[in-house]
Amino acid sequence: KQPPPHFLPADDVNDSSITLDWTLDHPHTNFFEVFNELVFAGFHVEVLGSSLTCFNASSYGALVLADTEGEFLPEEAQKLEKDVVDAGLGLVILAEWYNEDHMSRIRFFDDNTRHYWPCTTGGGNVPSLNRLLSGLGVAFTNVVVVDDLNLTGRKGIRVGGGTSLGNFPNNSTVFRAKASGKPVLGLAEVGQGRIVAFGDTGCFDSNQLRLAYIPGFITDFVVYAAEKIPPLWVSSGEIVGDEKLASDAEIPSGEAGMEPEKLAYLRRPLQCHMNAPLAFAPDVASDGRAHRDVSDFLSNSSVSEKPNALDKKEEAATPHQVKDDGLSIEGVPMGGTGGSVFFYFEKQVSVFILAMVVFGVYIAWGRRRTARSRGFSRFRNANNAQAIQLV
Repeated sequence: KQPPPHFLPADDVNDSSITLDWTLDHPHTNFFEVFNELVFAGFHVEVLGSSLTCFNASSYGALVLADTEGEFLPEEAQKLEKDVVDAGLGLVILAEWYNEDHMSRIRFFDDNTRHYWPCTTGGGNVPSLNRLLSGLGVAFTNVVVVDDLNLTGRKGIRVGGGTSLGNFPNNSTVFRAKASGKPVLGLAEVGQGRIVAFGDTGCFDSNQLRLAYIPGFITDFVVYAAEKIPPLWVSSGEIVGDEKLASDAEIPSGEAGMEPEKLAYLRRPLQCHMNAPLAFAPDVASDGRAHRDVSDFLSNSSVSEKPNALDKKEEAATPHQVKDDGLSIEGVPMGGTGGSVFFYFEKQVSVFILAMVVFGVYIAWGRRRTARSRGFSRFRNANNAQAIQLV
């Protein structure tokens, strides 16, 4: 018997009119203001549509994990830990709420399939994110936070249904919500890299009309992670000496979200696709099929670029080197602070493009039908006028 379909719930827990997370969570859709702000600040932004093993950390200043809902693999966790600790990659994490009680309450009965649709995960896949970040000492909780966050010089930041920090590295700086006192934002230095962890995406999501976009907030995160420049509001936080910020009961178990029916929807193949960086993109033969697997790059749980002619072409195409605070970043200088940022989003934009194409065809068909109707009306009126003259 085929299991019932699952769905991804909306990020805003306060808006009961929106059930599905249908906005794709992409920098070209509901995160377009984040994309524009970083580009205007001088950063070069790329979207990583492949596995986390498919990019060279030394070529980028920071990796942004925004509202992730898929399941990460152990190879990705091992590589990310090495990229941050040893290679100095900056890491920005924008998490979302995860609470199994709330997930069970918002399931609904679908009249078409005649099944109750359960949530595949919460607003974000916190258990998978915790497994990915365990080597870095970062974990989020199952507590749903609806509160305000006051930072020096940045008032009115609303956490409209996010999560809080459960574990965070020692001697880091955390920022607590105003009423609940839950730690919702943290800055930490781990090895050679720096980490920013925030428990909500509402103030960055253009489709959440109940929450205002905070200009400059995401730039503060990326500048700290990529260029190691602390934000002006860092004095609003407190230094924590113990990495334990919540009880074990508030942190999802390590096996949460590992049910086979959920992994069938959320687990992705460990491979590099055609939109991966050039040195990692699969070779394409004359038959149009890719013949390079991610195993070509994996060695002792790390990634090394396979030398070939593509590498020389890439070096020739990007001769510029932007050096900022000792961090070498490949790319063409764009003014401002300079730098390069990788965005990682789970959902592909192909469904959105297909919907837009169908919508465009429908509009074109409607206009053509209207034009034909108007032409027929004019022809009928002209015949009636001739008939009247003959009479």
